[in-house]
Amino acid sequence: MPLAENKRRESKPLLLLPDSRFSLCLAAASCVKQGAGDNDTDRRNKLNIIATAWRGNTVGVRSTAHLRSVPMRAEQPLLVRAHDEFCDVLEAVPTALLMFNQAGLIVLVNAELARLFGYARDDLLGEKVEMLVPERFRAVPPEWRRQYLSAPEACRVGAGLALLGLRKDGSEFPIDVGLNPVTTDEGRFVLCSIVDITEARRKATELEGQLRAVSKMHVLIEFTLDGRVVTADENYLKMMGYTLDEIKGQHHSMFVEPAYRASLEYRLFWEKLARGEFIAAQYKRIGKDGREVWMQASYNPVLDINGKPLSILKYAADITMSKTSEENLRLANEMRLVNKSLEEFVYIVSHDFRSPLRGIADLMQWIDEDLGGDKNPKVAHNLERVSLRIRRLEQLIDDLLAYARAGAVNADVVTFDPRHLIERILELQPPPPGFEVRVDIPDMRITTARTPLETVLRNLLSNAVKHHDRDDGLICVGARAGEGVTEFSVMDDGPGIPARAQQHIFKLFQSSSAPGEKSSGLGLAVSKRLVEGHGGRIGVASRDGQRGTTFNFSWPHTQQSKPDEQA
Repeated sequence: MPLAENKRRESKPLLLLPDSRFSLCLAAASCVKQGAGDNDTDRRNKLNIIATAWRGNTVGVRSTAHLRSVPMRAEQPLLVRAHDEFCDVLEAVPTALLMFNQAGLIVLVNAELARLFGYARDDLLGEKVEMLVPERFRAVPPEWRRQYLSAPEACRVGAGLALLGLRKDGSEFPIDVGLNPVTTDEGRFVLCSIVDITEARRKATELEGQLRAVSKMHVLIEFTLDGRVVTADENYLKMMGYTLDEIKGQHHSMFVEPAYRASLEYRLFWEKLARGEFIAAQYKRIGKDGREVWMQASYNPVLDINGKPLSILKYAADITMSKTSEENLRLANEMRLVNKSLEEFVYIVSHDFRSPLRGIADLMQWIDEDLGGDKNPKVAHNLERVSLRIRRLEQLIDDLLAYARAGAVNADVVTFDPRHLIERILELQPPPPGFEVRVDIPDMRITTARTPLETVLRNLLSNAVKHHDRDDGLICVGARAGEGVTEFSVMDDGPGIPARAQQHIFKLFQSSSAPGEKSSGLGLAVSKRLVEGHGGRIGVASRDGQRGTTFNFSWPHTQQSKPDEQA
């Protein structure tokens, strides 16, 4: 309000304890601000009251209200303006403010503080500041007040602590407290700002709960704008197989394949993020052990108050299992189509070739019969060579049919003892004289498709004999129970398989037979197809320069079966 205006106005409330000299300075400012109609005698009397109190004699100062009731007139503009501005600012501040002296007595409060704690102003002035905290904490403020006043500076109280305020009605609430030192000729005072953080604490608790819930389903990692790891949660570290020390400060490119790392697409990916663009998709990443990790992820730029990107937060969910299932389903569908096409092709070949071959074989037999026993030895040799090649072509057709059918997993499932299965194979296909077959299988029963398993074991036993380089030999068949599978092994003491040939022996038409031996090179290919078609794995072990070869394969169990059979 302009000081030139000569009209009466209400006095500003004086919010200071009257027995403080600091307070009395402002009280004097109030007393010189008299309204119209006050005479000089009244003004002098009021100033005398303050002077008496300044000297320590409080006679005549009845109460804080007495000082507040003093009407004021603008006769000393600078002092009056300072008082007005001080009071106006104090009341306009939306933050609760109080001031206390070195003894901890409250000498100033504003309206917001009185409202926040539910007190009238007069109830607070002159009281210990400790009255505003719960009783169980009242031993703490005097100690930190002494420490603070010994080296005062602007600060927040109890960083990291849960500070509580105490209202007049006894309710408690969380507060944030700031301290600012005020030094006057009367000594040191502390201006204290108090903020009710109930709502902020509630929101922080809710956010913390939401983050905990998210962390159970998602992983979190933070990057700088240029792609370097800032931090990562335990779920992410577990998913990728790293510790935080191993990845902190490293570039995101350590998680991607080399080809993608060097691509323009990858460079543009980080340029978009650095500009603050949001990106979400499914990604393939590489873990510490080289395994593929699929994740559904979103890259979220963190912006400052001006909208400028500060860092990148990545939220992700591990979808490796579902992605692997999708891939397996896709491969299975493709395999079914391939198997169907292959089977159709082989049937056509079998039909178109078997009849002409049988006709040629019959013709050669007739020629041999017509020549009788007096035929030329060279002619007899050539006839035998033709007959041998016809038989090999017929065997090839039979093997191709077996290979095509190996892709179909439709055999009946039964429960049986694998030792009985080996015995039946040896009865139908006994080894040549000079060969011994030892069976090392414990008493056990398995539930699975018996016919394809029998085919695999028959092929491996036949292979051990067929490719042996001696007239006598030893073949050992073993089995042991695994987790959901049975591990089989067929070992022989033959010449072994060179390392360079081991990667080819399971392919079509690949054989280690000596020239002239009857072998189509399909037996191991059929075995591999049957094993993998039923969810198992097959491999070979043989060392260069050493005799012996061992074929190992796993055969999964099946839950459903027909009644037990003594096979």
